[in-house]
Amino acid sequence: MSCEPGCAICEQLRSAALELIGEGGIEALSQGRLGEVVGRTPADVSEHYPTAAECLYDTYDKLACDVLRDMVDAFAEGDDWQSGFDLSRRRLLERMAANPAQARLCFVETTRGDRELRRRRDVTRRWIVEFLMREHERRHEDEPLPAIQLEMLIGAGFQMISSAVADGDAAELPDLEPKLAQVAGFFIPVRV
Repeated sequence: MSCEPGCAICEQLRSAALELIGEGGIEALSQGRLGEVVGRTPADVSEHYPTAAECLYDTYDKLACDVLRDMVDAFAEGDDWQSGFDLSRRRLLERMAANPAQARLCFVETTRGDRELRRRRDVTRRWIVEFLMREHERRHEDEPLPAIQLEMLIGAGFQMISSAVADGDAAELPDLEPKLAQVAGFFIPVRV
């Protein structure tokens, strides 16, 4: 957690964390490296984030909130559940393609050795599944959608995106749209 809400230095440090992650993964994060990127001493950095890990977690949490907000907005704009889901998927792919460091943090680093980062990813994933279920129930009360279907759909999509990002293909993520749409059809029947 940053030192105080809206702290400009904490924002700079989170941006620096993303830059470092984009260049070399979470192993590249340290108080010293964060300080170098923003022009501050490690002691200055520690006043805002006592450890590089705390900066990492806050960076992920803020990014996850932004991504989740994008999803909520897409569903609000969609005419029905399917169009909201399609729009949210397309926006996610475009966002991650435009921000490879964000893609690496969300889809590669969250699968690696840092337990707390994996735990946070799992919380985000559960939120997504619950949100999708609520939206489906709200729009299709007569057709319940089992959570396991959504879990499998999210897992398959995550794996496809993760593989592309790990292979250095983040910029081409929008090209995955047709394949992800096809995979979605395996788990959620398209309404006609």
